[in-house]
Amino acid sequence: MEAKPQEPQTPAPSPAQEGQEGGPLGKHYNPKDVEAGKYEEWMRAGYFHADPNSPKPKYTIVIPPPNVTGTLHLGHALFATLQDILVRWKRMSGFEALWVPGTDHAGIATQVVVEKKLARQGISRHQLGREAFLKEVWKWKEESGSRICEQLKMMGASLDWDRLVFTLDETRSRAVAEAFVRMFNEKLIYRAKRLVNWSCALQSAISDIEVDKKDLKNDPEKPLPRPFEVPGYDHPVYFGEIEDFVYPIEGGGELRVSTTRLETMLGDTAIAVHPSDARYKSLHGKFARHPFFPDRRLPIVADAVVEMGFGTGAVKITPAHDQTDFEIGQRHHLPSINVFTDDGHIVDFFATTPDQRAAAPAAQFVGMKRYDARLALREALTALGLYRGRQPHEMILNLCSRSKDIIEPMMKPQWFVDMKDMAKAAADAVRTGEVEIVPPEFKDVWYQWLDPASLRKEGQAVEGEVRDWCISRQLWWGHRIPAYFMTRRGEPLPPDASSDPERWAVARDRDEAMRIATARLGCPAAEIELAQDEDVLDTWFSSGLFPFSVFGWPEQTADLNAFFPTAALETGHDILFFWVARMVMMSLKLMGRVPFKQVLLHALVRDKTGKKMSKSSGNVIDPAEVINGRTLEDIKAHIRESHLDPREEARALAAVDKDYPRGICVGDNPADPTAPGSGIDGLRFALAAYAAAARNINLDADRVYGYRMFCGKIFGAANFILKYIPPEGFRRLSPAELKAALPEMGPMERWIMSRLQAATRAVIGGFEKFDMASSATAIYNLFWDELCDHYLESVKPHLREMTRVAAQPASPERDAALARYHRILSLFLHVLDQGLRLAHPIIPFLTEHLYQRLPRLPGDTPSIVIAAFPVADPALEDAALEARTQRAFDMLHALNAMRSATGLGRNQMADFFIESSDPAAIANGEEFKEALMGQSRAQSLHVCPKGAMPVPASECANIVINDTTKGYMHLKGLVDPERELGSLYKRMEDTVVYLASVLRKTIVRNYGTKVPEAVRRQNKEKIDGKLEELCAMLHSICNFEKLRLAAASTAPCPPDVTVADLAVAALQERLWTAINEEPERPKVPKGTPPPPPTPTVADYDFEGFLWRTAAEQIAARVPGYTPRQRAAQGEQPGEASGKAGKKDKAAKKEKAEQKAAAAAASPAAAPKAEADPFSQLDLRVGRVLSVERHPQADTLYVEQIDLGEGAPRQVVSGLARVVPQEQLQGAAVVVLCNLKPAKLKGVESNGMVLAAVPHDADPHASAVLELLQPPADAAPGTRLHCGGEAPAAPKQVAIGVWQKAQPEVSTDPQCTLTYKGVPVLAGPHGPVRVATIVAAKIA
Repeated sequence: MEAKPQEPQTPAPSPAQEGQEGGPLGKHYNPKDVEAGKYEEWMRAGYFHADPNSPKPKYTIVIPPPNVTGTLHLGHALFATLQDILVRWKRMSGFEALWVPGTDHAGIATQVVVEKKLARQGISRHQLGREAFLKEVWKWKEESGSRICEQLKMMGASLDWDRLVFTLDETRSRAVAEAFVRMFNEKLIYRAKRLVNWSCALQSAISDIEVDKKDLKNDPEKPLPRPFEVPGYDHPVYFGEIEDFVYPIEGGGELRVSTTRLETMLGDTAIAVHPSDARYKSLHGKFARHPFFPDRRLPIVADAVVEMGFGTGAVKITPAHDQTDFEIGQRHHLPSINVFTDDGHIVDFFATTPDQRAAAPAAQFVGMKRYDARLALREALTALGLYRGRQPHEMILNLCSRSKDIIEPMMKPQWFVDMKDMAKAAADAVRTGEVEIVPPEFKDVWYQWLDPASLRKEGQAVEGEVRDWCISRQLWWGHRIPAYFMTRRGEPLPPDASSDPERWAVARDRDEAMRIATARLGCPAAEIELAQDEDVLDTWFSSGLFPFSVFGWPEQTADLNAFFPTAALETGHDILFFWVARMVMMSLKLMGRVPFKQVLLHALVRDKTGKKMSKSSGNVIDPAEVINGRTLEDIKAHIRESHLDPREEARALAAVDKDYPRGICVGDNPADPTAPGSGIDGLRFALAAYAAAARNINLDADRVYGYRMFCGKIFGAANFILKYIPPEGFRRLSPAELKAALPEMGPMERWIMSRLQAATRAVIGGFEKFDMASSATAIYNLFWDELCDHYLESVKPHLREMTRVAAQPASPERDAALARYHRILSLFLHVLDQGLRLAHPIIPFLTEHLYQRLPRLPGDTPSIVIAAFPVADPALEDAALEARTQRAFDMLHALNAMRSATGLGRNQMADFFIESSDPAAIANGEEFKEALMGQSRAQSLHVCPKGAMPVPASECANIVINDTTKGYMHLKGLVDPERELGSLYKRMEDTVVYLASVLRKTIVRNYGTKVPEAVRRQNKEKIDGKLEELCAMLHSICNFEKLRLAAASTAPCPPDVTVADLAVAALQERLWTAINEEPERPKVPKGTPPPPPTPTVADYDFEGFLWRTAAEQIAARVPGYTPRQRAAQGEQPGEASGKAGKKDKAAKKEKAEQKAAAAAASPAAAPKAEADPFSQLDLRVGRVLSVERHPQADTLYVEQIDLGEGAPRQVVSGLARVVPQEQLQGAAVVVLCNLKPAKLKGVESNGMVLAAVPHDADPHASAVLELLQPPADAAPGTRLHCGGEAPAAPKQVAIGVWQKAQPEVSTDPQCTLTYKGVPVLAGPHGPVRVATIVAAKIA
C-alpha cells in the first residue's frame, strides 16, 4: 500500500498571522473575530455614501423606517438583510447605490412607552401637560432612540448614515404640513363626524393596521363564550355569544332581536328586518318602544343588508357604534345616539336635562363601564321579562394591537382623506406596469384594497369599497394637525361647533391661518381667536411622504433631483396597503409620478412551528441571541426581566423549555469558545435562504447554526489554499491568462470554471427576480458541493506534489511542473475570489475578511465592498463536460458509498474497480481517473470492460452505478467480516428499536388532525431517515455476509443487491396510511364488564416486523445465509417484541413457561381438542354495486356489496384507493362477513373487503386486509372455506405482510396473526400471496 504523501510545510506567516494555529487564518472559524471592526472600516472609508453628482446610473431604496421605540427583531433582521443584498449587489455592479436610513416617530407606540415610564414614577401625562410631556418624549428619544440604528449597523446594513432622517424632524415636519395644506386646498382632506376605530384605553382613534382581528371559533377544547382580559377590568369579559331580547311593539305584541353587543342597545334607534322575510312583513312601518327610554320610538325598517339567518332575523340598529348600522341609519334617516364616553363608560344621557334623570329607567346605567353595563342590562331586561337567553356564537373580535383593548366603533369629528380618485390612480399604476409588485400574486391584494370594483368585474367575490382614510389621532406625540379653529372673541358657539368645517383654517403656520381667518370671518385679527387642533396626524401620513421627504421635499434639492423616484421598495407584505399604497397615492398626487418602480415583498417571520412571534408566547427571538448564542438559563432570565403578566411569563417559560431545551445556537460543543452563535453572516445567509416567495417564514433558530457551519466551510477552504501559497516565486495569473491556459488544463479545472459561470448566472438571476433563496442556493452549491467537496479534494494531490517538487533542485522539469501547479493554484484562487464576490451581498463580513487575505491582482480594490461583481463568460461554459463530470461523480459517490458501508477509516486506502459494458462509461472513468482516485482515497483504480475484473468478484463489495456500470471495492485482507457484521447487527438492532418507538407515536387517534404539522413532519423525517439508514446497513450486511460465506466456500458469487432493491423502503407509505380509528362503543349499564379491547394498528409488532423483514431480505440475496439472533434480545428474527420492555418480556415469558409446565404436570389437566382457527372465518364472494368516497377520510370508500342476502351490505374499505374505481365497480370481491359492525370515522361498516378480482394494485398504498383472490365466476354469496382439510377450499390462506413492490411467494411453513399473544388466525398453508395486516376481532 502506497505511503500517504507528506503535508507541505506552511509558508512563513506574516506578522498578522503569528501565533495562529491550523493555518494562516487560524485554527477555527470564529465569527466574532472575523466580523470585528469591519463595519467601522467601511464607514471610515465612506463606501456607503452616495454622490448625487456621480455619472454612474443611480440605484436608490429607502428603508422602511423602524419605530424609534424599537429594538431589532427578526423582522428587522430580514428586511435589513434583503435590502442590503440589493444595495451591495448594485454597488458592486457599477451603480451609485444609495440606501437611505430613517426612523419613524411611531405616535402611539412611543407615547405608550413614555406614559408607562412616567406611570412607574406615579405621574400621568395629563398631570404634566402637553408641553412638559413632549419634552419627556424627546428626552427619551435622544437617550434610547438610536438603539435600533446601532443594531442595524451590527447587521452590516450598508446605509448612508450621513442622510439619516427622523419622521418628526424639522424638514419632515415641514413636508407634512405642506402636504396637508395642498391636499386640503384640493379638497382631498376634509373634516367630518364619522365612525372610527376607537381605543378606550388609549382614548384615541387608531388605524386599521393597529387592529388585530381575533376569530372566535367554537372549539370543543375551547368552547364559546371565551374569557378575555380587557384593560380596566379586574374580571374576565366573555365574548363569543349571541343574546336575544324583545322590544314591545306599539299596539301590542313584541319583536325578538339578536345581538352580540347588548351594551349598545341603549343607543338603539331602530329595528331592521329583511324586506323579503315573510315573518316580519306585517311589521314594516310599525314602531317599538325602548324599555329604558319610554319616549324613544324605534321604527321597524326593511333593509336588504339584514341577514335573515342571523339570530332571529331581526336586528337592533345602533348607528353610532356599528358601521353597517351607520349605513342603514343613513339610508333610513335615523338619529345616531352615542352610548360611551371616550374612556368606555356609559354617557350621561341627561346632562342637558338633569330634571329627567330621577324618573328615567336608563339612569341606572350612567357611569358604568361598558361591559359592566352589559351584565346590568341583562339583569334589568330579565326583571322586565324581556330577556330571552343567550347561546355560543362564532364571531370576529377586534382588538387594539397596542393596548389589547376591545375596539369600540365611535362617532367622532375627525380629519379624513378622500381616497376614491387617489386609490384608483394607484391601482392603475400597477395595472399599467408603472409599478411592479413582486411576487405578482399580491396584485389582487392591491386591487382589493384600492379598486375592489375591478375585481368584481372579473368575477371574483370581493366585498367592500374604498373607504376614506381617518388621519387624526387623539395623541400628543406626532405631527400636530396644521388646522386652526377660529372664532370671534366672545362669540357663543353651538355644542358641536368643532364638527363644522367652515370653522377651521388649514395653514402651514399660525400667521397664514390668521390671514385665512380674517378673510373668512370678515373682521380684524385682534378680534379673532385661533386654537390649533389638539390632535396629531396618523403616523402613516408622514410615512406616506417618506420616499421624497427624505430628500428634502418640498425643497428642490440635489438629492431629490438625483435619487427620486427610487428604484425599489422592499418591505413586508402585511403593510402593502397601509404604507406602500399610501406612498404611491401621495407621490402621484404631490410629485406627479410613482415613488418607485418595484415593490418587493418579503415573507413574515414566525417561529419554527408557524406561530406568530409574541412576548407572551415566549417565542420572540432577538437576532443577537442567534448571532451570539444564548443558553436556556439566559433566555429564561431575560423573560423574567420583561415584566410580563405572571400567566404570560409561565407560558413563555414553558415554551422555551419545549422549543430550546439546550438554548439558542449554542453549537454541539458549548465548551468550545468559538462554538456558540451563528455569527452575523450565518444569520444573514439563513434569512436569505429562507426568503423564498411565501407568506410566512417558519424560522428554526437551531437550523440557522447550520449556515454558520457553511461559513466555516468557506473559511476552511480559504485557510487550506493559503497554506500552499509559496512565500516567493508565485504570481497569481489574471483571469485573461487563466482563460488562455484553460484548454491545456485538466477536466476538473475546466469543469469548475464552467460551474462558476453557471453559479454567476444563477446568483444574478435570483437577485434580479428578488429570489434571494435561489441565489443563496447557488452560492451554497458552488462553495459546499463544487469547490470544497469536489474541486478542493481533486487539487489536494497536486498541491502536495507542488510542495514536494518545490523542494527539489532547480531544473527545467521542476520549473515546468511548478508552472503547471501554479496555474492550478491560481485557478483555485480565482474561483475562490469570484465566489467571495458572489457571496458578499449576503455574507459581507467573512467575504471581506478573506478577500483582503488573498494574493491580489493589479487593479484590485482595497475592499470587496467596491469590487466588481462577477459577470458570466459564456465561452467558459461547457455543458458536455459538466454532463461527463456528473457521470464521474456518480462513480465517485458509489465508490465512497462502499467505503462508508464497510466502515473504512479516512486514512485507509482501498483498491477500486469500475466495470462497464458501455465504452463511453469506460472513457469517462479514464478521463476522470485522477480525480476519482484523489476523492475516493484509492490506492488504485482500474476501469475495465465487463468480464475483465482482475480479482474475483466474491472478494469484493459491489454497488450498481447504473444499468451498464458497477463499482467494486476489494475487501479481502482489508476488513474482518465477522467483526464488521457484529457491529452492523448491533447498530441495526438499535435503529430498529428507535424506529419502532417513533412509529408508535404516529399510530394514535386523530394523529393527522390533532398533532401539529411541524411535529408530524419531524416524525416523518425521522422515520424516513432511519429507514434509509436501515437500507444502507442491510446493503453492508449483504456485502459482508457474502464475503464471510465466500471465505468458507467455493460457491459462485451470489446476485448483486442495491439499496434501491431493499424492501424496507416499501414500509414508508404503508406505515403512514395505516391510520387506526377506534370504533364508538355503545353505552352499557353500570356493572357490565367491559368488552375486550379492539386490536389496533398500534398493537402491531413493529420491531419484530422490521427485524424479520431485514433477515428475509438478507436471506433472499445471500444464499446460505443463516438468520442471526437479535443482538439486544436474543430472539430469532420474526419473533414478536411488542411494546413491552426487555425485562418485562423475559419475566412474562418465564412466567408463561412455568404456568405451562405446571398445567402439564397437573393430573386434572385434560387435553382439549384444538379448534381450527380458520373455521371462525365467514368468507363469501360479493359483487360491488357502488363505490363512493368516504365523507371524512380521503383514503377510504363506502361500498355497497351484493352478498345474495337481498339487501346489500355497507362496507368501509381502502381498496378503492389502490384499485381504480371503475375496475372495482361490479367486480367480484371477498368479504369477511362475521366482523362486529363498527363505525369507521362515523360511517357504519358491516364486514371487510379482503380482495378484488382482478387485483394488480400497488400494495404500498393499501391499508386493508387482503387475502386470496376468489374465482372470477363465483356467484354473490358463495361461501369460501379456508384452512384445515376442507376439500372445498379453493386456496389456503396466509396472513402476513406484503414485503415488496410485487406480491411474493411465501415459503414460511407457518404464518400466525396474533393479538396480544392470542392467535386470531393461524394454520399451515402452501405457497400463497403474502398480504397486508390490519388486525380485526372476529365476532
